[in-house]
Amino acid sequence: MISKKLTLRTHQIQVDNTESYQAILQFYKYNQELSEASAINTFTALSKALVRDPHSGVLAAYLSTMHVNSYFLDSPIYKNSFDLFCE
Repeated sequence: MISKKLTLRTHQIQVDNTESYQAILQFYKYNQELSEASAINTFTALSKALVRDPHSGVLAAYLSTMHVNSYFLDSPIYKNSFDLFCE
């Protein structure tokens, strides 16, 4: 419900960096699908967007959430997720 309201509201926001915006939308999609393919796509999108926009707290928080999920779900996607999360 919250993500649907956020999606409706995001149509009104002007975004300069579409890569960050796409990465955030990919994170919302991952939260609805929770598949390995979606996790890989989300990790990639968030990582690339964070390199371009290193001061984005939202991107850093979502990437940290992905690493925590990977660690606690014992996912083989990123074996060093706990170390990266602690950074």
